[in-house]
Amino acid sequence: MQSRLLVLALLALGHGCASEEPLVDSGRTRDAGRDAAAMVLDGAAVGMDAGPVDPARVASITIDPADHTVQLGDGQTTVAFHARGRGVGGETFANVLARWSLDSESLGRIDANTGVFTTSLAGGTVTVRASVLGNDGVRATTSLTVRASTVHRGDGVTDADVMRFATATPVASPMATTPTIDYPLAEAVMPRNVRPPLVMWTARNPMSAPVELVRVRLERPGAIVTGYFRANAMFGHSFRVPDEAWRGLASSSITEPIRVTVTTLANDGTREAQSTFRTVDAIAAGQVYYWTPTTGRVQRLDVSEGASVDFLPTPEGGATCHGCHAVSRDGRRFVVGLNDNLTQMPRPGSVRLYDLTRDLSGPAAPALATLRLNDAPDNINWPTFSPDGSRVLFGRGTHPPGPGQFVLWDPASSRVVTPSGSPGNGYAPEWSPDNSAIVYTSPMDDLMLTPVTGRDSFGAARMLYDAPGLIFRPTWSPDSRRIAFQAGGERSSSGAAAIYLIGRDGGAATRLNALNGGPTAIGNYMPAFAPFRSGEYFWLMFTSGRAYGNATAGLRGGKRIWISAIRVGATSGDPSSAPYYLDGQVTADARGGAVTNLSPYWAPRACRPVMGECARDEDCCTGTCATDPTNPSRRACAPALECRPRGATCSSSGDCCGGIPCNSAGICDLPLPG
Repeated sequence: MQSRLLVLALLALGHGCASEEPLVDSGRTRDAGRDAAAMVLDGAAVGMDAGPVDPARVASITIDPADHTVQLGDGQTTVAFHARGRGVGGETFANVLARWSLDSESLGRIDANTGVFTTSLAGGTVTVRASVLGNDGVRATTSLTVRASTVHRGDGVTDADVMRFATATPVASPMATTPTIDYPLAEAVMPRNVRPPLVMWTARNPMSAPVELVRVRLERPGAIVTGYFRANAMFGHSFRVPDEAWRGLASSSITEPIRVTVTTLANDGTREAQSTFRTVDAIAAGQVYYWTPTTGRVQRLDVSEGASVDFLPTPEGGATCHGCHAVSRDGRRFVVGLNDNLTQMPRPGSVRLYDLTRDLSGPAAPALATLRLNDAPDNINWPTFSPDGSRVLFGRGTHPPGPGQFVLWDPASSRVVTPSGSPGNGYAPEWSPDNSAIVYTSPMDDLMLTPVTGRDSFGAARMLYDAPGLIFRPTWSPDSRRIAFQAGGERSSSGAAAIYLIGRDGGAATRLNALNGGPTAIGNYMPAFAPFRSGEYFWLMFTSGRAYGNATAGLRGGKRIWISAIRVGATSGDPSSAPYYLDGQVTADARGGAVTNLSPYWAPRACRPVMGECARDEDCCTGTCATDPTNPSRRACAPALECRPRGATCSSSGDCCGGIPCNSAGICDLPLPG
């Protein structure tokens, strides 16, 4: 009987019933004829159909290859899936036309028509689904596992060095002589597209057993990155994960933590430390503007590129110091207080508005609007934009620093506006994203809220929170429901300060212990929410004096900007997470001295809306610069030619792929909570 079936199978192959495409499985090309013959022998049929398969005749299908595993090497690869069918009469079909899909596109994409799956760089497991075209009720599923593994060797590391870790004996060692993982911080939370972290550790082996080799491993289900290094005198005990390896690891098994293991080897004995952190399904996009007091400059840091630029080196009029600043919520306007004469006391000042979509790096960057306060002393403090960018509110202080009446400015007319009611009196005002209120610190160091009742109209202020010591620099969450603030210390980045969170209706404030570094940790200042939600988190920036990494590879001295993930849905307890370092910020002045970075504002990339004048595609929020149909001599931003991916800038939700909305910060991403 088996011989008869084999002959029939070979005859069927001769009549063209087998697929003419080679079948790909585990990187090997299989012979289509042997595959089809084996299928017939395995079934109860006496032959195979030639020609197209009638969908109504298909009773069931299976997916080939089944429960497949792909081992990623360098770069992406593909897998060709096929639907094998069994007919209502027991006959078999080599290649049934099917519609293909995945339960998740976290590991790559599948062509809905051909069944060809193309990997991303991530690892993990997904479900492959197929349904018969014309007979959708006949379906099948199988699993696909992708494993991504990357090995990096430092200078001079040999095969023999790597093998020593396999044969070495673990050493029972006191805590003082086992390595410590200095960065990433334990339990830190990062967006999945954050730049590769600089893993840093301190070896701490006993002097009798100096470290010879180090193995660093970062792993989560489906992905692993391993680095081997020689611990010579030039080695900084740090490892920057390569870009592609990090992209794969950061997107793999996104709900699982990343485990970091640092193993030191000396005298054929190993000592080991472990820690965990996680990347989450969130996108970091846009630009951060922050002030470096040492240089008297505001820097702009592109989050995706991780590089800072002095984008406003010489303001018009030659002002040499610019500090207190704010960025509009669309990322296109920048307001800053300037000291025009550093030799005169009190110093005359001005407030100036700039167009961030223009190149401001020339010898005299032109301002869109200027408000001169020659009759006012120094200490123009902490401006804030109204949500639509049409008004700027700032404090007008005294010298030495003291409280002053808030000033409401209309940049379009360059005139001070006399409001109905008072926006307040004190320090560091911030306008809520929903235009309902302004929060600030009173002269008595209380947290205050003034309702916005209309255009240039304000209600009676009320106290939200009163605590011993100073309250400073309040900042709104993007949904206008919560306020973070600095408590303790001084109106600067010094003293025993920590970051707290409170609801807009007041009540008890929550100390953000995970962000601060513990229930008694201090030295954290000037919080500022990013203007968007991504994933299940808001993202809160702040300045901290904590150490970034170890003494050799890290940075000592000064204070710098960190970012903590704040859980959106948390209703009680501490919603913060251990922070991650904002990569790319200025770390030293021209003489190599440590610097402090303050007052961060996170905004969308400074891009131009539809019909805004442009010179290149990169100028436009839609990524498309074209000839203006109403004026052929002019180029203007046009609607997007292709949909914009998650994390890209946008002008409207129609620009974004897959139904993702264009959020209030002008970025294609998940919507704000309702």
